[in-house]
Amino acid sequence: MSWDDGTIIINMDQSKKIFKRQLNLLIKNLGSKNISEYFDLNKNLNIELYPKNDYCNIKISYKNNNYIFYFPSFPKKLSEYISEFNNCYIEINFKIGISKSLRRPQRFPFKPLIWKLDNIKHRGHFQINLKKYYEYVINLHKEDLMNSNSICSLYLEKDILLFIKKINHFEYFDPLSNII
Repeated sequence: MSWDDGTIIINMDQSKKIFKRQLNLLIKNLGSKNISEYFDLNKNLNIELYPKNDYCNIKISYKNNNYIFYFPSFPKKLSEYISEFNNCYIEINFKIGISKSLRRPQRFPFKPLIWKLDNIKHRGHFQINLKKYYEYVINLHKEDLMNSNSICSLYLEKDILLFIKKINHFEYFDPLSNII
């Protein structure tokens, strides 16, 4: 069975099964590691996966501890505590899953997964609107995948890695400058 344009129709149940199979494979491959450890990313970057029924939540958090000023007359612990307020912290929550459109189902894996920004928490000064920025990155990621010829062979694991690659600029966050 196919649409008028010749695309193969995959019903929602088949898409869910494929998504769940890929999610289970990723969880099996992760073992006891989180995603940032699994992909050997920046040690200040923590990426956790929270699988649900039809989607999974991805929590990305980054904490920059590079800026500790030791006050000459303060105890070391007090200087470190004060410096905590000067460090950059950002936590971004995303949802990733398949479309639930009844009119024309997404037909995963032939169409990319849906990425959605859930919320952002941060401490630090940013010159840009982070919510708009990450929504832009999500749209860019979707367009890149839609223009790819290998969308069918893209597993959830690689989709997550490609997305992280697009947003992995956290080491450039500097709370003492006006960059980003």
